[in-house]
Amino acid sequence: MHAGYLPVDPKHHGALFFWHFASKYTSDKPRTVIWFNGGPGSSSLIGAWAEIGPFRFQDENTIIENNGSWHMFVNLLFVDQPVGTGFSYIDTDALIHELDEMANQFLSFLDRYIEVFPELLQNDIYLAGESFAGQYIPYIAKEILTKRSKLKLRGLLIGNGWIDPVTIYESYLPFAVANNLVKNNSVLYNDISNQLRICQRALSKEVHVFEEECYLIMNQILSDGAMNNHYTRKKKGRCVNVYDVRLDDTWPDCGRNWPPEMKYLTLYLHRQDVMSHIHVDGDKQTWTKCSDSVLATFRAYHSEPSIKLLPNLLQKIPIVLYSSEYDLICNHWATEKMMDAMTWNNRTGFDMGNGTLAPLDPWIVDNEPVGLIRTAQIDDLRNQIDQLREKLAQSQSLYNCENDRHTQVVEKLESCLTNIHKQHCQEIEQILAKKRVELNELECELEKQRERTQRFLSEKDREFEAMKKQLERSTTIIDNKISHSISDIQQTDESSPTIINELFSQNHNHHHSSSTIGGPMSPINPDNNNLLYFIQEQQLREQELTSLRKQRHELESTIRDLHNKYSFEINQLQATIEKLNDDLEHMKLSTQRNDLLTKNEHNIDYIKNVFYHYLLANDTQVKHTMANALMTILHFSTKEKAKIESQKQTNSLTSGGWFNYK
Repeated sequence: MHAGYLPVDPKHHGALFFWHFASKYTSDKPRTVIWFNGGPGSSSLIGAWAEIGPFRFQDENTIIENNGSWHMFVNLLFVDQPVGTGFSYIDTDALIHELDEMANQFLSFLDRYIEVFPELLQNDIYLAGESFAGQYIPYIAKEILTKRSKLKLRGLLIGNGWIDPVTIYESYLPFAVANNLVKNNSVLYNDISNQLRICQRALSKEVHVFEEECYLIMNQILSDGAMNNHYTRKKKGRCVNVYDVRLDDTWPDCGRNWPPEMKYLTLYLHRQDVMSHIHVDGDKQTWTKCSDSVLATFRAYHSEPSIKLLPNLLQKIPIVLYSSEYDLICNHWATEKMMDAMTWNNRTGFDMGNGTLAPLDPWIVDNEPVGLIRTAQIDDLRNQIDQLREKLAQSQSLYNCENDRHTQVVEKLESCLTNIHKQHCQEIEQILAKKRVELNELECELEKQRERTQRFLSEKDREFEAMKKQLERSTTIIDNKISHSISDIQQTDESSPTIINELFSQNHNHHHSSSTIGGPMSPINPDNNNLLYFIQEQQLREQELTSLRKQRHELESTIRDLHNKYSFEINQLQATIEKLNDDLEHMKLSTQRNDLLTKNEHNIDYIKNVFYHYLLANDTQVKHTMANALMTILHFSTKEKAKIESQKQTNSLTSGGWFNYK
């Protein structure tokens, strides 16, 4: 268990005290009951130590287990609220007045509680309480369902609840008559009837949670009601106990003279060691079972009674209303009348829809009758169950139909997939065959082109050799002629200059008569002069040699161009052949790998095992062997193997990678 404070109004130093008791036994799911006592201003620790909590006081010094505790299978969370109640505290001038303030304040508490104990979000939550908690609980439930949907609120339990002031005030007189506290047509009966009419007139104008015009009804029953249940005559200072009309009490605290264990609880909660263990600062607040300041301040004058909230709440969560037989202040007559008149879930009260009420069934606990119970939704639930069973059968039928249809669709898709796979394989084979034919044609064309190129180059080589030989012969002839000319010149006599001058003179005259600048040179008769013939012959040879050189240069340029052109074409053809070979090999490998995955799926485990041991191996030879095995199993191409071998050599230099065998 754990206990302590959580802030809810830091501005006014307000904090709520809580005490949590974990469930004693494990149940099918975690559940938490949050308990509230009424008042307003009554501490919820009364519920913890005198009603549903795990312990009770046997006497001042003895605490015993409570066999009727609710904590057997649920967690219990007791909260002193609103601020100023029990151990909870706030500045005196900051006490709250209305029910919506109270609900918002409690939501702040829940937010802080979840921050410290987030496991509450995983619990089914039930709000439970008694008396004026009949106002607290519906307001808090509404706020949780509206603003804190993350909380799993599953239901409400209200015992002897102050829910509908109208039916409560109107129930006092008939309940007193039924329990022999007031006699019909007596003076007291008439006085109370007159006071009831005053009360009803006030309620007809506006219904408040508390109506002062109605207080005298119960006060007259308490003070003047017959006490002949125990005494033959009226005794001064005695009155009826409002919580159990079979008991009498002392005036003026009729009904507030609590059982003796309240005295033990007060002494226990005032002990310093107890307050220290539950993290209470006694200087800030001293525990009281009921706070007069909260009772006086929290009148909820502008709040709508919670009866207005119940119909909407019943559309979302179940509500249990339970009452003791002899409680007067919040008696079961009022509760039953309220439920009979309330319209909820498209019905009024417990009407079964055919003019009859839902039956009262015995309430059995531990094989002993402890009361009566009336449930309005049993037949509805049965009808709903039948409808759900019918829907379930329909859903099952639809599921079977959908499942059959799905199976057919899957089978059809599998058949289509098989056909597509076969078609794909056939198309691959056709493409491979076509590529093989194209490759053969390209190889033949390449071979022919290579032969043509070789023949062309051979022919050009022969032409070049012939030209070279011809050039050599021409050069030899010219050299020989030059030598003969030089010899002739040496044999001439000294009269040669005269002859030369004549020749030049003749040539000059001839030039003016028959030639132009840049025109063709006139032929010279070699018999006239050997030197002039030699000069003319030399010019002709030089022109011929220049022409030959130009032709050779053009031929060489043409040969280079042809060589470059056919070299480029050969390279392109070789690249095309290599690409086609790669595509062909890739297609073969893809087909082999697809066949391997399709037909030998069990080899995957073998590959996985080899690869796993390869990664774990430290020995170089083992890694090398496993790598070869993986490449063989996965049908690596020669090119892929070569790249891997190259990468291994790179990794051996850089000392990294999976193929590092060092």
